[in-house]
Amino acid sequence: MEQNEKKYGLFSLTNMCVGGAIGAGVFALVGIGIGITGRSAAYAMILGVILYAFTYIPTLFLSAAIPLKGGSYSQSAILLPKVLVGVNALTLVMPFLTIAMMGISMADYLISLIPGLSSFHTVIAAVLLSAFFLANMLGDTMVARVQNILTVVMLVALGCYIVIGLGNLQPGALSFSDSTFMTGGTAGFLSAVALLSMAGSGPEAAIQYTQVTKNPRRTVPMAMLLSVLIISIVYFLICVVAGGVLPIEEVAGQPLGVAAKQFLPVPLYIFFMIGGAIFALGTSLNNTIACIKYPIIEATNDGWFPQFMGKTNKRGVPLGLFSIAYAIAMFTILTGISLESIVNFMLAGAYILTVLLVIFQYRLPVMFPEEWKNSTFHVPDAVFYIINTISLLVAVYFAYTNLTSLNLPLMIGNIIFIILCFAYSFYRIKAGKIHMEYEKES
Repeated sequence: MEQNEKKYGLFSLTNMCVGGAIGAGVFALVGIGIGITGRSAAYAMILGVILYAFTYIPTLFLSAAIPLKGGSYSQSAILLPKVLVGVNALTLVMPFLTIAMMGISMADYLISLIPGLSSFHTVIAAVLLSAFFLANMLGDTMVARVQNILTVVMLVALGCYIVIGLGNLQPGALSFSDSTFMTGGTAGFLSAVALLSMAGSGPEAAIQYTQVTKNPRRTVPMAMLLSVLIISIVYFLICVVAGGVLPIEEVAGQPLGVAAKQFLPVPLYIFFMIGGAIFALGTSLNNTIACIKYPIIEATNDGWFPQFMGKTNKRGVPLGLFSIAYAIAMFTILTGISLESIVNFMLAGAYILTVLLVIFQYRLPVMFPEEWKNSTFHVPDAVFYIINTISLLVAVYFAYTNLTSLNLPLMIGNIIFIILCFAYSFYRIKAGKIHMEYEKES
């Protein structure tokens, strides 16, 4: 049966990560970064991506030592106290509330190319979203095929932008001494690093596919490393082109399409917008729908959610979970009600849990001495503790910068959400609903 097969090798899993990482966000973030720090945005981007990677290095070490069937949920189940495992399980629903925005953004890009379709915006968004849900309903084999095709086309489109753009750079575009370099000073450069680091999100999703990945203790961490390398190179070159083909004042704060229009022939520009921007959204959407199911299925099996959410058909598809996700997404599209504010009420819990996971990761060599010794990415304990400390500092930094940016209503909302999460977790535990698989295996 489909759910017992291993669908993802290194190529497919890397494509899931790269496709999940390169979304429409980078098309907007690059221009904002250039506005903050000028042409040094390319260096701010690559530094930000590398720094962000340190937040999931603990995940890499853990996945190399222990197969985590439930992805990030299993990571929390192994490392955190039970009540925090429940809190983490509730934060897993956050992607439900963002799926619709990807479908809407895909429709936005398509209409920007074909303005005559503007009156069909809602229909287009609904159809595109439905198509990706349908692909996911057909199982992981179909998901992998769709992602492989979309990601390859996307990288070709971005490659056209990069190769032709590099041949149209202005003099001094790569010069450190040019007046357009670090226009905001050191403070501006560091601000750009913090902003552009958000583009580094995506490679950590490899952990979610553990149970359907061939040789996961090797393939999962390798996919993370490869995808970080790929997106670092692609992002750096995109930033170089975006900031180097036109005067800074013309591209600062602008999407990539502004620069692309200047040097791409019309057919290639259309291909770039479809294969680059729209397909980037498609790969992110496909990855989001595909990867959220595994942690929630495992959390459901442990008792944190009603059983219908984790029940799967012969293809390994959780019909109840997907029905809820699809209903929420379609409600957002058809009503035009944004759920972004609700997501903002969940941010604090997610950031705090990330920090706690890194802290509890220090116990890995002691908790699982044999698994750690035989880990695919085993390093001396001293090296592990040093790397984990760097990860902790980076995680604390990102948590601090993001949480301090919340206004008072959002901060209050986050506090209320965290309290409710703890209350729900305590209730499920006291009611005897929780029977964690990890405890049974231990």
